[in-house]
Amino acid sequence: MIDVDTPVKLASYLSLDRVVCGLETTSRKRLFEQLASLLVADLDEHDEKVFFRALVEREKLGSTCVGEGVAIPHGRIDGLLEPRIAIVRLADPVDYGARDKKPVSLVFALLVPEAATDEHLKLLALLAECLSDSGVRKRLDTAKNSQQLLDSLINLPIPKGTG
Repeated sequence: MIDVDTPVKLASYLSLDRVVCGLETTSRKRLFEQLASLLVADLDEHDEKVFFRALVEREKLGSTCVGEGVAIPHGRIDGLLEPRIAIVRLADPVDYGARDKKPVSLVFALLVPEAATDEHLKLLALLAECLSDSGVRKRLDTAKNSQQLLDSLINLPIPKGTG
């Protein structure tokens, strides 16, 4: 299992400027463009198009939807210094091609440095495990604004077997 301390680990990669509650989007492609924009916003040395392509290329390998209205698009970026996470709750769910046929309303985009294989897998597993809990999803679904959405994620209890 994951050997990281959930609240501290996630908090170190989260920032309010990469959290949007009530994002309006029209498609999965447009969503990826918006996520790339959030993820690159305060990085001068990176190109938004590179971030977008990383998300799209990974998605071509298989859907990053984990079910129950949640998706975790992710990818690797050469030259990125540390992992970055963007969180959005959509104003209206979008079709994401999910196996459970449910549209997606919560999206957690994760980009990591090219060489961060272990950290990438640990963060993905941590997010997937936390988001598999219906109580956690409900707290995230009912957040009234971006700050509450961020606080709900930072203050998650440590999943069993991870701490």
